[in-house]
Amino acid sequence: MATFFLLFTALFCIISEGALLSRHAQGPVFLQEPPPWVEFSNSSGAVLSCSAHGNPPPDIRWIDTSDKEVSHIPRLREVLSNGSLYFPPFSQEEFSTDVHVNTYRCTATNSVGSIVSRDSKVRAGKWQVYLYILPIVAAQWLFNSELLDGRKSTMNTTPPIL
Repeated sequence: MATFFLLFTALFCIISEGALLSRHAQGPVFLQEPPPWVEFSNSSGAVLSCSAHGNPPPDIRWIDTSDKEVSHIPRLREVLSNGSLYFPPFSQEEFSTDVHVNTYRCTATNSVGSIVSRDSKVRAGKWQVYLYILPIVAAQWLFNSELLDGRKSTMNTTPPIL
């Protein structure tokens, strides 16, 4: 009878402990999701952030449009330890459509469940800054400053307004 009582007590403690743990378990909940759209230049790079909490703490992973887990590609795409997806600056020759023009989602998974973020469309390219100067501004600069060849301007007239 004593053996039966000990087995019953041990089984009761295991079941109770499991119930206690399950009351404190929580599925993942996003703290931060990646933005729906990210454009960046090859000289700047970009970071997609994703974080979640839960009990036990969830694992953060990234998937692409085919639901395939994203892997590390040196100098092009890195999954950081904090759950972020990092696109470092890259040369024009290293541009990869599969990496730099794609849709990504982050997943947060623990033993209780799994969640998937909204789509985050990424587009990278070489951006050039074009400077447009209105003729009036250019004329004023030429008349009131130095000429393009470095000589000082001696004109004291204001250009006509068009």
